[in-house]
Amino acid sequence: APSCLDLFAKGDLAGHDDFRKAWVSTICGADAAGHIVVVERLADIDTDILGSKFELEQLIHHQWANLERLTLVKGVLSQHFDRQLYKHCIVLDLGGLSSKHYGVKKQLSSIIGVASNHYPETLFKMFIINAPFLFRAVWKGISPMLHPITTQKIKVLGSNFLKELAANDITPTQLPPSVGGSFTARWNV
Repeated sequence: APSCLDLFAKGDLAGHDDFRKAWVSTICGADAAGHIVVVERLADIDTDILGSKFELEQLIHHQWANLERLTLVKGVLSQHFDRQLYKHCIVLDLGGLSSKHYGVKKQLSSIIGVASNHYPETLFKMFIINAPFLFRAVWKGISPMLHPITTQKIKVLGSNFLKELAANDITPTQLPPSVGGSFTARWNV
């Protein structure tokens, strides 16, 4: 049987268009060092599609295909910057977090798990923005128990995040208007 990557390469990964509508990952340019900036917003996640159209194994295959597509984009940008680029930044917007997301907790964990389990060294930094107070409090409590490299990569921020992103070379021109930026092109992973 062909692997999900074989099917993806041929354009035959069934339901991939539905997955990309349900899990929107938008490439919004690159930071000053050339790391691709990817924005994902919980408000854009279609929990109905994730919960009803896909088995967990299928979600894993689709996210795997997304990350392989991101790897291809990094290859193109590597030629442009004349050096190998293999890391990216993720801006995860928790604005819109609601009880509907808890209904698909297993699905969300499976999707996120693909990156952390199979592509751990590709993440340069993750900025979790619009994090509710409770989320920030829990993060503050558990982060000392995590590996220092992990905690150095992840910044949990409230609603006043633009200054911190700019300090990390992610400017409003690399963010969509929905999170206070001016990037308007749609380059979905």
